[in-house]
Amino acid sequence: MLTIERITDRYPHLAQLVGSGSFFALGNHHVLITQRGAFDSCRVYLWLTLEETADLTVSTARDRILGDEKLFGTFDDSVKEIIAAAYEVDININNSTLDLRPLYTLPHGHSWNHHAGVTLVGDAAHLMLPNGEGVNSAMWDSLLLSRELVKAYTTSPSNIDVQTMLDPLLSQFEADIVTRAQKIGLKADFLLDKMFEDDAAYVFSTLFNVSSG
Repeated sequence: MLTIERITDRYPHLAQLVGSGSFFALGNHHVLITQRGAFDSCRVYLWLTLEETADLTVSTARDRILGDEKLFGTFDDSVKEIIAAAYEVDININNSTLDLRPLYTLPHGHSWNHHAGVTLVGDAAHLMLPNGEGVNSAMWDSLLLSRELVKAYTTSPSNIDVQTMLDPLLSQFEADIVTRAQKIGLKADFLLDKMFEDDAAYVFSTLFNVSSG
């Protein structure tokens, strides 16, 4: 991820291109996504389809991404300018570090053996790719878990300790979040497949047009 700070001042034509929300450029099994942020910033995300062992280093990333026809070399100049601008502002001016890392996910429906007194939430329970609802799911997990903790504490009879009351609640909580995360993960996979299809730009735009009626 890279950030273009003060994009309207620095690159007004790019600010107009990406708009006030999200912007997608899809093709060649790669994806560029931008999101407008606070203080007139623009976050830039690049998803590259590469072998995990691909020799792409921070020092060579910019030129390879922009020049290699197997990456973004055949994209429109305006899209490549977004990448170049993000690299210039975030790396050369702000001295930030370009994160080059593979993306992983847990199998949808992944579960674990229940152990009394401990549980999992968020990525530890159901790691998803960034196009999913990982953060939202983690917050929802935490809210539901807090309710179970309160329930165990407030309903525990004086002769039964809270941990004993909590254990079956945790077990059911885990089963519920696994089921919910599986549905969300399958939806994320559907969108991901559309984003990386051979004719992804057309397929994805058609999907949005149908969804918007």
